[in-house]
Amino acid sequence: ATILGLRGEAVTAPMGRVPGGAYEGAGRQVAVAIRGYSSVIVTSDDVIAAAHSAIGIALAESEQRLVMIADLGGETPPLQALVHDDDSHGIYDSFEFGTSFVRIAREVEGAKNLFVMPSGTESAATEQIITSPRWALFASEFANADELLLLVIKSDAPGIAALAEKVDGVVLVGLQKLDSAPNAIILAKIPHPAIVAPPRINLVPKQEPRRTVPHQPLFQW
Repeated sequence: ATILGLRGEAVTAPMGRVPGGAYEGAGRQVAVAIRGYSSVIVTSDDVIAAAHSAIGIALAESEQRLVMIADLGGETPPLQALVHDDDSHGIYDSFEFGTSFVRIAREVEGAKNLFVMPSGTESAATEQIITSPRWALFASEFANADELLLLVIKSDAPGIAALAEKVDGVVLVGLQKLDSAPNAIILAKIPHPAIVAPPRINLVPKQEPRRTVPHQPLFQW
């Protein structure tokens, strides 16, 4: 099934699933369950649904505090759609070349206090990156600042159990349990398919009105 993404581009959704906006609406509803936490994994067998759910959580929480969404799914379309510059650097480049997280964070247009860390020039969905001890340090920095870090990742990603030990807990999208990380603390669940109305916030940049150009004859006689 083909649906429209946040910028109007076509996005292929799994058959039988509702458009991503419903997952964003469900994310807004479960946001209250993670209000007291500062670092949360949002995971699913469908990483696109997880990304939309994380966006919904972020929209709700960014009204209260700064929120950062990190794309550990590997160029996940809903998160890529929130980045509007030509800089391809992201999480992969931070771990590979030492670029600071602050430099790769992108502010989301149309929403206050909301930032995205894209996957990067190559996929960040690798065991080396996912299991890095840097995530524990980064999570503690968010806790000290009373901010929220959301890590979007596929449920069968390599090293997800080690990552779950470094954060406060997990939001499951479409899953009843996380077999790949059985000791993870489950904070909330969002079912497949989500049936909640999408949030009434438009993240699409405003378009400049077209200027009317006076008609010019093709030939001058």
